[in-house]
Amino acid sequence: SCTAEDAIKMAALQLQATVGDYNSETIKKGIVASSIEKYVPATWINSRPPEDWERVIFELHKRLVGRTLLDAKLNYLSYVKRRPLYGASFFYVTQRNQFKEVPEIIIIAVNQDGVQLLKPGITKEKVVAYPFAEIVSWATTSNTFTFVTGDLAHQQKFTVETTRGPEISTICKGYVEAVLQNDM
Repeated sequence: SCTAEDAIKMAALQLQATVGDYNSETIKKGIVASSIEKYVPATWINSRPPEDWERVIFELHKRLVGRTLLDAKLNYLSYVKRRPLYGASFFYVTQRNQFKEVPEIIIIAVNQDGVQLLKPGITKEKVVAYPFAEIVSWATTSNTFTFVTGDLAHQQKFTVETTRGPEISTICKGYVEAVLQNDM
């Protein structure tokens, strides 16, 4: 999950990449506060007033003076790549009583780490995650996506309702093929 410190670092790098070095004559007070949603994740926006966010972001932005546009962009990307849902494709699906404590509508997120089931909402709280190494198989119909986890002795089958099953299947296949190519 993204901390407030992460949000500040990414916002300062974003400023460096978009407006360059901090200069109090060209970067006016209010530039960040008036459009705070461009700089701070929704989960953090209301944790402090926009003016406080701007102040701490400007403090860090001042320390980035001299970094090139490319360097700022590469640092930002490097930071984002470490996020657990980086590169994920998200699909809203319906689950029927497989997870009692979870809403009926959930999100399947597929990325290089595997398949994750998330609660919908701003925080996208993780219900469970399955690396591709634990997924034995998957299949799709016109209105479902099913995947099986475990090993030959013990398996668990999960079926969700969605019309996007073929798309989820194609993404899973692409990641598994990439992993297999890298292992060879």
